Amino acid sequence: MKQPLAVRGLAVFVIVGAAFGLAACGGADAPEDFPRVVFSNLSDGDVVASPVNVCLEATNIAIEASGEIVDGSGHHHVLIDLDESEREMFTSPGNAIPKDVEPRYLHIGDGSGCTEIELLPGQHTLTAVVADGGHVTLDPSVHADVTVMVE
Repeated sequence: MKQPLAVRGLAVFVIVGAAFGLAACGGADAPEDFPRVVFSNLSDGDVVASPVNVCLEATNIAIEASGEIVDGSGHHHVLIDLDESEREMFTSPGNAIPKDVEPRYLHIGDGSGCTEIELLPGQHTLTAVVADGGHVTLDPSVHADVTVMVE
């Protein structure tokens, strides 16, 4: 039985929307050329000492010094122990990450990928975010999380 054109159109819309949603989240089904950032030297559950050496690697996006806004590039930020509203804001596109306001928002604005972070003992969740030269989160968002235990 042939379905009405409107039903077929809706089905295509839902399928395309779901595929776009997976890509926007950087999920396992995202295209290989999708921009990504990872913690290259830390994994969930690692036990570390302070200061914590944090290294980030990005693929499919150029990492440059902050300042100039260049399509296809950005610089690293490490955000520490975000609450739910902060996480929603900074892992969504188009939001500025305040600079020199909150000590938990670290900018790695020189174009490098590593920094040392002083953390108190206990569990901490670090969120890596790539933002443009003006510290605005990218569209689609490029971010990753890792939770570590500091001795």
